[in-house]
Amino acid sequence: MDGRRVEHLLTTPTTPKELISAESEGGTSFPNFLFFVLHKERAHSERWNGPAPPKNPWRYRARTGMLFLMLIREATDADWPTIWAFFHPIVVAGETFTYPTDMDQDQARQGWLLSKPDRTVVALDEHGTVVGTAKMNRNHMGNADHIASASYMVDPAHNGRGVGRALCEYSLGWARQAGYTAMQFNAVVATNTRAIGLYESLGFAVVGTLERGFRHPAHGHVGLRIMYRTLDEDPTR
Repeated sequence: MDGRRVEHLLTTPTTPKELISAESEGGTSFPNFLFFVLHKERAHSERWNGPAPPKNPWRYRARTGMLFLMLIREATDADWPTIWAFFHPIVVAGETFTYPTDMDQDQARQGWLLSKPDRTVVALDEHGTVVGTAKMNRNHMGNADHIASASYMVDPAHNGRGVGRALCEYSLGWARQAGYTAMQFNAVVATNTRAIGLYESLGFAVVGTLERGFRHPAHGHVGLRIMYRTLDEDPTR
């Protein structure tokens, strides 16, 4: 495969079908990509660090009964308009994030699209549609710089498809690979029970609560949960 083709696949918006078709051109490795095979019971992930992905993932889908194929890759500037389309109404709603509800697009872009050593990714469905995004970064400095953090946003139109779980599993794997030994979420809104349940299923525990720390537009003052887990075990279990 031509090196320019590999660079294109790794740095531009790419659908799973485009990535898989590269195999017919000679094959290569895709260490920055993570494919998620989503089952009704739970999500399972596979990382391809060697040859290209399976020749026929659609046949693999039929054999395993998965719901859909998802690709997680590094976010690019070209992804931002799609991210902003669901990012903005989520922030304006003021129910799940501590961002200012009047946050403008430039502020949001600067705060969400991170550069190395931090990372921002997008999740694409089998049609190449961006269905969610995550940012991953160091949580603390100095002698606590071994603790990572992450934030996730899923397009509400794709809730319930396992996108949040896939992004969370990816971020845990990234943190381990980057040398972090723990991950902490600083402000999970207490009424966001779906997120809390997901994090707990992936090994996080509530280690503290800021009582009345968040002004919810419908429920008034509610708590902010601090959630934490170490990374000494497989992050996908």
